[in-house]
Amino acid sequence: RVECDRDIPGFDRVTKVHLQYTEERGDYDNTIVEHYIPEREHEEISRKFGHHGSDFFCIWNFVEKLRGNPKADTIDVYEALDMFLPGMFAFRSILDGGKSMDIPNLRNKEEREKWRNDTACTDPKVAGDMLLPTQKGGTPDIPDEVYDRVREKWEEMQARIYKQWVEKTHHE
Repeated sequence: RVECDRDIPGFDRVTKVHLQYTEERGDYDNTIVEHYIPEREHEEISRKFGHHGSDFFCIWNFVEKLRGNPKADTIDVYEALDMFLPGMFAFRSILDGGKSMDIPNLRNKEEREKWRNDTACTDPKVAGDMLLPTQKGGTPDIPDEVYDRVREKWEEMQARIYKQWVEKTHHE
């Protein structure tokens, strides 16, 4: 199990990673807990960006990769798929009553070709005749008024944030 400080009241950012594991599976009497405090270059400037600095590091590493830095911390399309596919197939498994699913290795051209025309997703504009429901029980019918209310609240929040930003930048 890996946790971080983001959910601890009073912490406004990730400051420490907590690792908890057991020597033998299920033996909770022998739990080992370790703490790891990451040290990163550009830590101070990253705090000015969103998502506890992670937005900065994504952009910074992307630019570094474009500049030819071979050590830039980026992933390729296959690593991205390694992270994405288990979730996608877990959702398909849920829709199919918990059936086991083989996750394809899209690095293998033969396997990749089997999935080339798969557009199954919850977006009707993309899925075509492979439209999936948004949840096991089907796709709920949400009235347009609900979306209108949510959009209105979001716009109010954005206006409030912008006003606070303007006030802060004009006072500095």
